[in-house]
Amino acid sequence: MPQPHFTLTIGASVVAWYAAVVSTVSSAIQFAHYLRDRVRVRLSIHRSMKFSDNPLRAGQVFTTLVVTNAGRRPLTITNIGWRDVQYKVDFFRETVPGLPHELTEGKYVAGIIDEEGLRFDEILYFSAYDALGREYKHYLASWYKRAIWTIRRSLKPLRK
Repeated sequence: MPQPHFTLTIGASVVAWYAAVVSTVSSAIQFAHYLRDRVRVRLSIHRSMKFSDNPLRAGQVFTTLVVTNAGRRPLTITNIGWRDVQYKVDFFRETVPGLPHELTEGKYVAGIIDEEGLRFDEILYFSAYDALGREYKHYLASWYKRAIWTIRRSLKPLRK
């Protein structure tokens, strides 16, 4: 008894469609990996904080800025500070742990400053700087206040 003979013919258009689908899925997966593995930093501000267990700081009110690595890629934070309406930069002098500090996934560094000298109505944003020079911002003022301050600053004549 003769064996049945089975023939399968695949056209060039089927191969082309298969290659297009596989490459599209592969590209989508690579883009998802890129988005997952990028640097993400979260800044959170905590105002009116008091130390309850430190008698040296009894009665003092502090503001803390917590910089957290929310991404998977490690980064090194070199400075934590803020910028005011005159576009002057000031930095936190006390940080826990000390700066520069490498932040791996889920780790944080906190800057602590006494609230007595701060004027929150004149602060544009708090920021953190990494070793590559990137700046991560947390804005305090609304976008229209920042726009007004920027326009005022650009219209003000330069002083010598």
